[in-house]
Amino acid sequence: MRAKIASIPIILGSATPSLETIHNVNQQKYHLLTLSARSGAAQLPTVTLHNVCGEKLQHGLSKTVIEKMQHHLAQHNQVLLFLNRRGYAPVLLCHHCGWSAVCVHCDARLTLHDRPRKLACHHCGYETIPPRICQSCHQGELMILGLGTEQLEAVIQKLFPDKKIARIDRDTMTNFKILETTLNKVNNREVDIVMGTQMLVKGHHFENVTLVAALDVDNALFSSDFRAVERLAQSLIQVAGRAGRSEKKGEVLIQTHHPNHPLLKNLFDHHYFHFSTLALNDRAQAQLPPFIHLALLRAEAKNKERVHDFLMCAKNNIVSSAIDTEIAGPFPSYMEKKAGFYRAQMLFQSSKRSALKQTMGNVIDHIEQQKKIAGLKWIVDIDPMEVG
Repeated sequence: MRAKIASIPIILGSATPSLETIHNVNQQKYHLLTLSARSGAAQLPTVTLHNVCGEKLQHGLSKTVIEKMQHHLAQHNQVLLFLNRRGYAPVLLCHHCGWSAVCVHCDARLTLHDRPRKLACHHCGYETIPPRICQSCHQGELMILGLGTEQLEAVIQKLFPDKKIARIDRDTMTNFKILETTLNKVNNREVDIVMGTQMLVKGHHFENVTLVAALDVDNALFSSDFRAVERLAQSLIQVAGRAGRSEKKGEVLIQTHHPNHPLLKNLFDHHYFHFSTLALNDRAQAQLPPFIHLALLRAEAKNKERVHDFLMCAKNNIVSSAIDTEIAGPFPSYMEKKAGFYRAQMLFQSSKRSALKQTMGNVIDHIEQQKKIAGLKWIVDIDPMEVG
């Protein structure tokens, strides 16, 4: 809007543009300019999809990754480990009855943290002390499942006791000054191994990182979120770009149980734009954005029935006037209860943006004409990034 008012162009810069952006390029709505090489003497890293099927992992690390780390560290280079999961372990489970620690305010499991020792909800901020025994059967042995960056740090410290480690995630980088200091230590070679979450992916220039290993990336391949694979591809390309950014050749290892997955194969055997072609074809066949236009009416309240009744009332009053627009729901959000609020939504979709715009305008007009419901919040989300 600002560019249109000022009659100036907009420049979108990214190594991993969204599928919507690439679709606009294909539709000749955007002009594409490409950089075919890295600046200076830097070369693109070698990328390997490492098959871990049947391999015994050492706290999430394959033998190959450990050996590669030893090799690159012996050459006095730095190593980067990417694991997009905070905490020590994502699940605390009873081995006897199957109970797991869940948030009292959300439909989510609590993440175990070790320093300080606590169970924490990463959605609402609730914290509690980890129990010593199962809270259901009161006799089962409690065990942890899964790997988080805090546990990975502890494992790496045991494997490489003489190496200096920096962990970069939201638990350690609590303000910009700490992050800036840590990044300076990495760039000044005061750190041998840097590990972390999404915070490591973009915008960092680590000249001496020659090995990047991405761990536990498979979840996104089978997510119900239709954008999950796109986000995974963007994260992997971006984190791979941290390797070999100077004259030293870089190497990237992606640990996966699905090395022949077509999206992963296309991503690294060819290029991000080749991957995007395949992903866009999948979106077109499934009639998903950018080939169809979506909107959501979201609502939340502490009373579950109040949310459902609100959405049903809106649907019953809109459905007859919704021309060229399909309406689905209401249905619970992927996490139905969050921070004590029950959440639900209705999905609107149309092949015509003008029809969707008119329908959503009618939705807003209808709601604003109704008596305000105490304790209920609602929002209309056009082109939602998350549908669940």
